[in-house]
Amino acid sequence: MSKGHLAHKPSKKQLIQKLWGDFGRLERWFLSPNGNADEVEQSETAKSVIAKWIELPETLAHPKGWNTERSTDRKLKSYLVEANWYLKFSTQKDPRCLMPIGLEVNPTPTQYVIVMSDLRDYGLTEVVKQSDVRHWKLCLKWLANFHAKHLSISHLNFGPDEALWTQGTYWHLDTRPDEFQAMVTNEFKTHAKALNSALKSAPFPTLVHGDAKLANFCFSANMDSVGAVDFQYVGEGCAMKDVMLFISSCVPIEEAQNVEKLLLDYYFSQFEEAMSFYRPEQNAKLIIESWKPFYYVAWADFLRFLYGWSPEHWKINEYSLSCATKGLEYIVK
Repeated sequence: MSKGHLAHKPSKKQLIQKLWGDFGRLERWFLSPNGNADEVEQSETAKSVIAKWIELPETLAHPKGWNTERSTDRKLKSYLVEANWYLKFSTQKDPRCLMPIGLEVNPTPTQYVIVMSDLRDYGLTEVVKQSDVRHWKLCLKWLANFHAKHLSISHLNFGPDEALWTQGTYWHLDTRPDEFQAMVTNEFKTHAKALNSALKSAPFPTLVHGDAKLANFCFSANMDSVGAVDFQYVGEGCAMKDVMLFISSCVPIEEAQNVEKLLLDYYFSQFEEAMSFYRPEQNAKLIIESWKPFYYVAWADFLRFLYGWSPEHWKINEYSLSCATKGLEYIVK
């Protein structure tokens, strides 16, 4: 596994954050033709790249206590998938769905490093915690273009060490048997397999980002552009899983019901426009109508996961339960 070489060696490294579960760290590397750190200090426009160091920690730490071999294997595979994403898929800039471009992947027996372009090069400097409809629409537009671009593209013709997830997202039933066993018996556990089957067989599969929460989007300072990061759970699936997770991550509970139609209508309008660019030969309206019920099925499946993983989670609320009920009604009708 390798790809390319950096034109210049890093002259300065800046820690951005440690990775989840202490699996490594994320750094910004500043590059200088002469490898001179002083040049970097004196330049406001020094070129930078992002480096993701992945290594297995000696002691595993899960915030919810899921320190299992299965959990560790899933996380390690997620980093391999992300490396494959940057090696095989994220190779050219697409202004319609900006993301880091893979530059280099260097494996060793104990760790590997993914080097990618820095979204600061596109003016995407802002990560937000408090958001409003402007942020929501930018991210939904990004997702609409991403889903249209990858509609019906199979990634499964690569070898087993080069593939993405056969089923994108981190919470689907096939990858969460421990959490399923931990669930108390309720309607979500009773219908877990049916929910999983419905989403697997949803029409017009595409690639899903897999962890499309607000924290994984970077915005421009003037709020006219956005890009996505963190492609550990990218794989095949129903686009509504991304839309559901994004809305769950940032729309306040008290607003969700009132803005649901606005946001879904906006996503679908942007998807239709994106299809005219990427897939003009396909019937976008037909795809949209077939996807609409799966927004609610995705909610039901996500709550199935939460009831096993963290049954007191704040995302189990009046709005999410209302959506999930619609999803259950759809699959058992």
